[in-house]
Amino acid sequence: MQATRLYLIRHGTTAANQAGVFLGRTDAPLNDVGLQEADRLGSRLREVPFERIVSSDLSRARVTAEHVAAGRAVRLDPRLREMDLGDFDGLVASDVHAANPELIAAWRSDPTDVRMPNGETLSEVQRRAVHALEQLAAEHPGGSVAVVTHTFVLLSVIAHVLGVPLASFRRLFVDRASLSLVDWKAGGTPVLRGFNDVSHLEGSR
Repeated sequence: MQATRLYLIRHGTTAANQAGVFLGRTDAPLNDVGLQEADRLGSRLREVPFERIVSSDLSRARVTAEHVAAGRAVRLDPRLREMDLGDFDGLVASDVHAANPELIAAWRSDPTDVRMPNGETLSEVQRRAVHALEQLAAEHPGGSVAVVTHTFVLLSVIAHVLGVPLASFRRLFVDRASLSLVDWKAGGTPVLRGFNDVSHLEGSR
């Protein structure tokens, strides 16, 4: 079975991103900056013969995916949603850090199984996202698939691809509207072919 080329995309900018707010499953829309980023991303990928375009069902990812799709169908998959931050979702990050020092210290030490209050763990995020991508690889061997999703989903997936512990995710960073490439053969070992490419955004930031 041939590998599937996965174009892993982080959504564009929202006002919450710029305000330093914890943004998990809150359905924050793209702002004007994010829409411009999505447009540039779509222009860059216009000629890629995607067999499938898949997105988180949260609007910031879905609208980014629609710019990439340029009229083609977008399949929504809730397994690609951002990490559920529970009670912290929508709060200012600095306030959460100040009010929850022990939990934040545990998260910084090893986030693998630290659960945000009424939320989920990073290992749970990784399992659902990897399952979704493994399925896409099986459905589209030898094809190209665009996957539009979120920060913690991407970081946990890249950690899986590299075979490193989730505790190492802070050594990775994905910009908004960035592009990473993975060749993924169903049942095989995925290969990272490109990471955090934002060359399409040059001059816009």
